[in-house]
Amino acid sequence: MNLPESVQVTAMYVVQKIEAIPVISDDTSTTEHSTRETSTVSEKSNEQVAALSADVEHLHSERDRLNREVRFICEIYLSILQDNI
Repeated sequence: MNLPESVQVTAMYVVQKIEAIPVISDDTSTTEHSTRETSTVSEKSNEQVAALSADVEHLHSERDRLNREVRFICEIYLSILQDNI
């Protein structure tokens, strides 16, 4: 099933955001600088996760809208078939 361009663009945007999330290693130093860096990365990661969650919600909404449209079109199609029988 071909997806509308808006869904494809949003999906690509979500993938790009996921790829941009930095990986936090388990090897953390106890220095203040390292702690500050980790905190900044965590804050950025939290913001990115929140943005991704919003993007996922948007995709769910778009999916639901498309499902309603498909159901509506199927109902019309079935109605036309029944009228022609």
